[in-house]
Amino acid sequence: MASIISSTAPACLFNVHCGHTSYLKENKRNQLKDPSEWTTIKDTHPDQRLMTDEQAAEIRYLLSLNKKIGSGALGQKADANNHYREYAYQAGMIFCAECGSKCTIKYAHSQKKQYSYYGCRHSQLGCSNSRSVVRKKIEDHLIKILVRQSQLLAEVSSLDDDYISSNSDRVSTLQAKLKAVSEISDSDPDLEKFKQKLRQQIASAVNSSSSDYLSNCTASEILRAGNNLAFWHTLSNDEKVGIFPRLVDQIFINDGEVKSVVFIDE
Repeated sequence: MASIISSTAPACLFNVHCGHTSYLKENKRNQLKDPSEWTTIKDTHPDQRLMTDEQAAEIRYLLSLNKKIGSGALGQKADANNHYREYAYQAGMIFCAECGSKCTIKYAHSQKKQYSYYGCRHSQLGCSNSRSVVRKKIEDHLIKILVRQSQLLAEVSSLDDDYISSNSDRVSTLQAKLKAVSEISDSDPDLEKFKQKLRQQIASAVNSSSSDYLSNCTASEILRAGNNLAFWHTLSNDEKVGIFPRLVDQIFINDGEVKSVVFIDE
């Protein structure tokens, strides 16, 4: 879902790429005004459009997000689904419940593993919140809260039915093939390999469908869809970076525990 974008293109370029034209972009001192104050005429050159308004909005979001979480959130060994490091989405959203300051990452090492924590930056400078919280514990707590919120919203929404029906016919076809093959009692190794191949194709198709579906959802729609733990735990690092900051504004920790989560109002 999330893409890596390092461009610093000004907002006027987005308007041009979307086929719009903007005027009155500077104030009396020839200083660039906020884009919300520009006079923009839409679709002045639609035939030269390079992106939709929705794509431009997504790029703006990713630019602001990358600026917020910093380059340190990018992984050294990126793959198709994990350009970002694990828990990268937490950057900038963890705060101390005692003094209100933004928390920093701390590390500890054992012979086999490295542990990462968030702790108050002022814990040795007057703040009594001296216990850090493991980043995995923060995520587990957050997901439990998201599931609870989702289940409440799902009671008054039919989105889950829409989500299930959004899976392609390809998934149904593959599932039917797997069922038919599984009924064959032959223990031929080639048959077992074929079954495994079908399972992998089904998993790939479902994950692809889920990713495409989520990319077109609003934050509240994503929240309604995530009414089980598996939904959140199977997200890739990039999907978490693309989703969690759209839902969560701040997470407050104190005494080694997550105390509260502040959601973003749409």
